[in-house]
Amino acid sequence: MKAILDRRIVGWVLVLALVGAWEGIARAGVFAPIFFPTAAAIGESLWRLSAGGEIPRQLGASLANLFAGYLLAALAAVPMGIVIGYYERLNKLFGPSIELIRPLPATAIIPLALLLLGTGAVEKIFIVFFACSRTIIVNAMYGARSIDPRLVETARSYGYSGFRLVRRVVVPCALPQVMTGLRVSLAIAVVVIIGAEILGSESGIGYLSMMFQRGYETPEMYACVVTLCMLGYVLNQVFLWLERRSMGWYIGLMNTVR
Repeated sequence: MKAILDRRIVGWVLVLALVGAWEGIARAGVFAPIFFPTAAAIGESLWRLSAGGEIPRQLGASLANLFAGYLLAALAAVPMGIVIGYYERLNKLFGPSIELIRPLPATAIIPLALLLLGTGAVEKIFIVFFACSRTIIVNAMYGARSIDPRLVETARSYGYSGFRLVRRVVVPCALPQVMTGLRVSLAIAVVVIIGAEILGSESGIGYLSMMFQRGYETPEMYACVVTLCMLGYVLNQVFLWLERRSMGWYIGLMNTVR
């Protein structure tokens, strides 16, 4: 525990050092202030926009669409991926289509979604759903396929079969890989929702940062970027906490192996 705490302290010291370096470079006039404002100016803008409600309001709009698309993707892709991965016939049927779509960049779907669905909430939810579901379903498939056949045979010898076998044996064994897919896709969701808001939207933190950029309000634009950094960090920490609560047995096993 002490070692973990020491690493976290060192990490935050590095963050403060980077902020200090930014402040020093900005005050030295290495770059034009309109493009490279001081950290103090960015912090002041962040406080003003947060206290005034602008950032919380736009961030709330982004998170609403993000979580709607993310949860829909998780609910659809996790069971689908486990079933396709476990049953060989379904894997042969759907595997090529999934592998064909998987390399497609998540942002490539944004122009098509804008064309077909407009710039409303449905478009953003669909983009997040599409971007996240591919990562989740692939990880769930590999998790189900990586189960030791001897474990399945042992479960069958105890009378497990069909849905009961999948629920009691396949799902727990695939869960670590599933959680990895959910965690990675959460970061992807943040990227695509901001991209969608920048390219075509009338609300959201991405839209707000673009409006500040077009008006050359650079400190305010950087304040939005800092907000996104903090959002990514908080979401990751919350997910790690949920992972520890839901998979304590697995984390304890990994710590024992190490």
